[in-house]
Amino acid sequence: MKKVFFYLLCAASLAGCLEATTTEGETEQTGQIWGYVSDLESGNEIANAQVELFPTNITCKTNSKGYYEFDELVSGNYKLTVQASGYGGVYRQVTINPGREFVCDFYLRENINSYAEVTPLEGLDFGRGKDVLAVTLKAYKAALAYHAELEGNPTWVSLEKNDGTIPDYEKTSQVEYLKLTVDRNKMTADVATCNLVVRAGRKDFRVKVTARKNAVNDYSSATVVSCDSHIDAKIISCNRSGSSVILNYSLTNTGLGDIRYFSIGYNSYTTIYDNKGNEYTTWYLVFRDNNNGSSGSSSVTTKFPEGPECKGSITIKNVPSDAESITYLMHVESGPGGPKLTENRISFKNVPVYE
Repeated sequence: MKKVFFYLLCAASLAGCLEATTTEGETEQTGQIWGYVSDLESGNEIANAQVELFPTNITCKTNSKGYYEFDELVSGNYKLTVQASGYGGVYRQVTINPGREFVCDFYLRENINSYAEVTPLEGLDFGRGKDVLAVTLKAYKAALAYHAELEGNPTWVSLEKNDGTIPDYEKTSQVEYLKLTVDRNKMTADVATCNLVVRAGRKDFRVKVTARKNAVNDYSSATVVSCDSHIDAKIISCNRSGSSVILNYSLTNTGLGDIRYFSIGYNSYTTIYDNKGNEYTTWYLVFRDNNNGSSGSSSVTTKFPEGPECKGSITIKNVPSDAESITYLMHVESGPGGPKLTENRISFKNVPVYE
């Protein structure tokens, strides 16, 4: 339906409003409000701005072009309010007459005092075992819209969403979590990296994202030296558990007869260190279901029968996250009446630590 517009300027500092009539002969009893929301300085459209119409309490969001509209409004006085993250809000009083359109554009001034915070900014490392991690977004002085993307469009990692709004932390105590998920089946190398770029407020934040393939635990690079040719020592696993590292191993007595008193782990003769040079002096030992208690100050003494594989473990606490391997020089002794061992140490050297 063709319409002829008669423009009546309704000037305001941050809103430009025009009224238009319909063509002659029309008997429409309702009116319409529509317009665009833009940045006052740049003139760029503002998407996802919230426009609310009082007293109806009807709300809508501007589209990607900054456009909004309210249809089939009965005649009367209305109040329009517009809010967008990172901008100061504005409002406008309008009067709707039957059969008329009211064109009301809004120009928002950016809140220059608002700012965002992204953590961990130093990087997001999935390691070998984590599949889902998140960065935390905080906004101050005002809620802020954000846009996030992964540079280079990597296939091995994905974002839960690209756009959203960060609540004003000072007013709400709420944050926005931006979740990333790794698909290691799509990784073409053992280590994959990319950059996550988060645009919030007036700033771009760059976070390095790193992941490693879930490799089958390979301990071929480690060196195992037994205390005797008749004791077979093997690594079972070496994994992180929180801030601790647990090294599981097995010992098999292949020809020394049943040893009644077999001791492992005297502090004075046992040495543990990582590839960063950190040395550890307390630990928790288990061998054949016997342990040294929680203090880590004593050894384990138990029977060591000939024949079956006997399993043991050592838990090392407070191991830094950047430690990649552990060396465990384990003191062992055969007690009274037992066979003489060639050496009193079993060495597990440069054992890789897996997640």
